[in-house]
Amino acid sequence: MKEAKHTGEQPCLKYVGLDVSLKEVSICVMDEGGRVLARGSTPTDPTAIPAFVSEHAAHVVRIVHESGQLSTWLSRELLARGAPVICIDARLVHKALSARLNKSDSADAEGLAHLARTGWYRAVHIKEESSDQLRILIAAVKRFSPLKAWAVRLAARKGFKKANIATARKLAVIMHRIWRDGTTFIWAREGVSA
Repeated sequence: MKEAKHTGEQPCLKYVGLDVSLKEVSICVMDEGGRVLARGSTPTDPTAIPAFVSEHAAHVVRIVHESGQLSTWLSRELLARGAPVICIDARLVHKALSARLNKSDSADAEGLAHLARTGWYRAVHIKEESSDQLRILIAAVKRFSPLKAWAVRLAARKGFKKANIATARKLAVIMHRIWRDGTTFIWAREGVSA
């Protein structure tokens, strides 16, 4: 493998495919011409994956893995470590890889590396952790808050669609205020219950 020199030569770009399972990740590193540079597997550990990749490839353009039960966690962890990771739609990956004769984790990782190299994939949005925290916070409210009571009364008067939009706007204002200056929103007042 010829690496870039100080003469201004462009570095060889690398693409990585990850076939993720609960216990281990199969990894394939490929150059921009489609040549496999390295294959291997590591435990499903967000510190082991970048270590393998950095050991076998410099100048990684993108790392792809399929959406699945570990995809949110793995994407967040790899992004936090500075990896250029993209989670891609598993249904489309299945269609793209189903024509291959060899069905193994290693072959799937190679197919994913080809998809990363060619760009023939659709990225899946991975929500930020703050979105999950907000969803948990909203779901944790067991009784009617003043905000929920207001929304229910508005829905009875104006209809669900208008109440839904008004509530979303009100929540956006509250969230903006919280993020801007750290204001704490009081979910319930004394004496308000379901």
